[in-house]
Amino acid sequence: MVVVAEWCPPHLLARHLDPLPYRYHPAWAEDPIGLAAALADARALVVRNRTPVTAALVDQAPALQVVGRLGSGLDNLDADALSRRGIAIIAAPGENAVAVAEYVLAAILAASRELVPAFATTRTGWERHARGRELAGQTLVLVGLGHVGRAVAVRASALGLVVLAYDPRLAPDHPAWAATGARRIPRLEDALAQAQWLSLHLPAVPGQPPLLDARRLGRLARGAHVINTARGSLIDEGALLAALQSGQVSGATLDVRQVEPPPPDDPLRCHARVQSTPHLAGLTQESQGRIAARVLGGVRAFLHSHRPLPARSV
Repeated sequence: MVVVAEWCPPHLLARHLDPLPYRYHPAWAEDPIGLAAALADARALVVRNRTPVTAALVDQAPALQVVGRLGSGLDNLDADALSRRGIAIIAAPGENAVAVAEYVLAAILAASRELVPAFATTRTGWERHARGRELAGQTLVLVGLGHVGRAVAVRASALGLVVLAYDPRLAPDHPAWAATGARRIPRLEDALAQAQWLSLHLPAVPGQPPLLDARRLGRLARGAHVINTARGSLIDEGALLAALQSGQVSGATLDVRQVEPPPPDDPLRCHARVQSTPHLAGLTQESQGRIAARVLGGVRAFLHSHRPLPARSV
C-alpha cells in the first residue's frame, strides 16, 4: 500500500503508481492521527512539504520502506529517523528548477515595470508614466547556486542583468561558476551590499536562525527588492517589514512564508509593496509531470524490487 498524504494530480497518481494499491487523501497533511492510522500497513508514504515525517510518525508505520518527496527539499523529513529504520528517500532535486527560475524572472520583470499596479489602475483609468526601469546593467545577487540558482543565473544573464552569487557549498573551481557566468562572491555581506535584486535559493536547515535577519537586511544596497522562492524560514519577517517601512527594501516577492498560509491580517500579506503567491513558484504542469515520474515512478520501482518487510511490533 502507498499512502499519498498531500496534493498530487490524480491522473499522475494513476499513471505512475498503477497497479500498486494506494490511498490518496491530501488532508492527511493536517491530520497526523488519520495519517498514522493510514500508515499501519503502508509500505510507502508520499508527501510534499507540509507533512512532518517525524520519528514518532515513522514508529507508527511498521511496514514502511520508502518515503517519496514530491519536490527537492527534505526539511520536513527526519532523515536520521528514516535512516535508522533503513527507509529509503526518493526526491526530485532539480525537476522544478525551470519553473522556479521562470517565476523569479517574471517577478523581477513585473516589479521593474510596475506591472501589477498598472494592471489594477487600467481597469478604471489610463495613467501613463515612465517609472519603469530596464534591467540591463542592474545587479542580481543569488544566494545559492544549486539547480534553481543556476537556472536563474543563465536566464537573468540573457536579460542583461549582472549576476553575482554567494554559495558556501560550492568550491571556487566548481564548474557551475563558469557554466552560468555568475561571479562568485565569497562573503554574503559583500554580496548583499551590491544587490539591486536579491533572490534566495539555499535550503533551510531546521533549527537555524533566519539567514536574512535585521543586520543582513541592513547590509543590502538601499532600495533592493527581495525575492524568496526557497523557504519562509530564511527571512526574519519582522525585520523585513521594518526594512520595507524604512525604505531599505523597496519591495518583496514572497512565494514562501514562515506560516503557510499566513493569516488574513498578516502585515506582509497586506503590504502594498509585497507581492505574495501561495507557494506555487515550482508548480507548473511540466514540472509536476517530471516530479511525479521521478518520485512516484521511483517508489513503484523500489517496491517492485524489494520484498515487503516482515511484521514488527510497534
